[in-house]
Amino acid sequence: MVQEEKNLLGKKILMIVPENGFNEDEYSQTKVTLEEEGATVKVASKQAAFTLKGMEGLEVTSNLSWDTAQAKDWDALVLVGGSGTPKHFDDANLHALVKSFYDQQKWIASICLSPMILAKAGVLVGKKATSFESIRTELKNMGVKVDPQKVVVDEDGRIITADGPKSATLFALKIIEKVSGKKSVQARDHE
Repeated sequence: MVQEEKNLLGKKILMIVPENGFNEDEYSQTKVTLEEEGATVKVASKQAAFTLKGMEGLEVTSNLSWDTAQAKDWDALVLVGGSGTPKHFDDANLHALVKSFYDQQKWIASICLSPMILAKAGVLVGKKATSFESIRTELKNMGVKVDPQKVVVDEDGRIITADGPKSATLFALKIIEKVSGKKSVQARDHE
């Protein structure tokens, strides 16, 4: 029996999750898909060892605070959306973390409302991206090249964005492809 190679074996991914009101599908589908490919995924929020609550009641405990996280320790950054995301749009420490991943040319992936965090951190200006429909006009006004596709990759900025929960699996597969440099069997099945 041939065992399929796990494309993200040995890769460490930091997932940013709002404390209250994160989208469960964006969190769960993305995390599970990345872990199935061998990645170690840790959850960061405003506070470490804090119980985070999803929009539908799912509870998750954060592993660390984004205030203390450092880009050098991770291979990629993933930001989850949901109704609690706007609370963190202007968080200076989160912006600094995003910028450090960007400056170190590591992949940054952002879904739903969380691309606004990237825009406010200054890493989406002039870049191609998508988001939840409700913030697209504001992103465009901030200089983002908004593309209405479900998942958009800006190769120059090493940024992956997705429009929302219905695209979570496709989003995760695109993260796997870009971080590993290989298309997974699942990604080929979704094309």
